[in-house]
Amino acid sequence: MTEKKEGILIHRPVELDSHTIVVTDPDRRVFGDHGPTKIEMLTYYLTVAARIVPYLRGRCVCPVLLPDQSTAEFRFARTASPGWPNRFPTYRLAGLSGSRLERYLSVPDTATLAALVDYGCLSFHPWSSMAGAAQQPTYMVFNLDPEAIAFREVRNAALLLRDLLAACGLTAWVKTTGGQGLHVLVPVRDCVSFADMRLAADTIVRQARRREPHLFSRDPRRAKRRGRILIDTSRNEWGATIIAPYAVSIFGRVSAPLEWDELHGPIYPDDFGMEPVVARKQTDLKNQVAFFAVEQSLEPLLERQAERGCRNRAGRHCHGEYHAPNVVEALPADG
Repeated sequence: MTEKKEGILIHRPVELDSHTIVVTDPDRRVFGDHGPTKIEMLTYYLTVAARIVPYLRGRCVCPVLLPDQSTAEFRFARTASPGWPNRFPTYRLAGLSGSRLERYLSVPDTATLAALVDYGCLSFHPWSSMAGAAQQPTYMVFNLDPEAIAFREVRNAALLLRDLLAACGLTAWVKTTGGQGLHVLVPVRDCVSFADMRLAADTIVRQARRREPHLFSRDPRRAKRRGRILIDTSRNEWGATIIAPYAVSIFGRVSAPLEWDELHGPIYPDDFGMEPVVARKQTDLKNQVAFFAVEQSLEPLLERQAERGCRNRAGRHCHGEYHAPNVVEALPADG
């Protein structure tokens, strides 16, 4: 992940509070022969650190790594494999198979964020649950993924979801995905299982599809959903991730939190590069404070489903897709 110029490794010091980070390959272009340099990427992440770290702290984080010298493909690191340097803090948690413990990256502070960017991390994808309570998601996710359809329809779809959720007493937030779609997020404070979260999300999706049957699709195959929007709730499962707010995607766009009123205007994913997002500081911080302070529960929506005979409420908190241990071992930077 380093290059040599005339046999000498290129390094450049960057001041971080009272510390100095020595950046390797500072002039390397992140997206091949175009786009920002590595030091520009690091400068961006340092600028938005106060905004992105709260969405990462306390969670297992899966980074997207820059390509190595032999391939142009970005790599998604679900776990901190044995090849990862021991200086990065990790959590030790049962993996998807449940048979053994896996190491997952932890991003508790700005210094760790900066070190990971220097190591070659482009993007950061946190779990929807906290590492210390891995079975209990803290927000619900609707992933709107369009295929051959105008982005104004994606904006309208997100607004429809917001209204359906509001009718259930739930406040939602919206952000770009870094691709061509939108994420609608619903933070919750009650301790629900992933099974409950998925049930609640699918309930809203059924309402949306009844309202706009020709707009939404549940088929993940792109060829089968041209001219429609995949409304995906599969991210509401144990170990699933989405790109963090303010993280840079493999397309060079930022996953940018939005105000709902912005969806009424002509905005597009390409509007949200690093520089425009940095300039949104006041709006973003206001949104962030509200996101983490909200007190709302899925209980009314789940009870409504129970009353309609859609599930056995007595077993609602006893069954989930996967039962990971609630106790997680936090490992220090030395592993």
